[in-house]
Amino acid sequence: MSVAEILANGNDMTFQLDTNGAVLPVNQDDPILSVQQGYTWLDLDAFTQGYVAAMFQAHFITRPAFDMLAPETLARIIADCEVYQTAHRSALNGMDGPRRPDATPHNDGRMFWHWRNKPGATSYSPLTVELGDDGKVRFGELV
Repeated sequence: MSVAEILANGNDMTFQLDTNGAVLPVNQDDPILSVQQGYTWLDLDAFTQGYVAAMFQAHFITRPAFDMLAPETLARIIADCEVYQTAHRSALNGMDGPRRPDATPHNDGRMFWHWRNKPGATSYSPLTVELGDDGKVRFGELV
């Protein structure tokens, strides 16, 4: 999928992500298995919001909602987005040359989701999105 196609899909008016609700911690003693606090959509930065929106849109989950994320899934998303933004800070801030006119933190997050999951991606493991019996979205790594 090209950059133009990814960004055009992000403007798909038929896709609606319910951003109400919260993802609440399950196990506050284990930072790897759960977020350490409750998170609402507005607690996420624009990059991470774009990543989450792209993930839900790419997997055609019926009536997608932010609070469908399992706590361990959100913890992984936040950690991966922080690592990516830190590693690519100069490019994301336009210090490595001119940026696309449509470059925004939200669109950058969308691009990260699609790039990490394209065939041949090596820097970040591709992820499968699974909907559990409990209605929560979890990741399974592709092998």
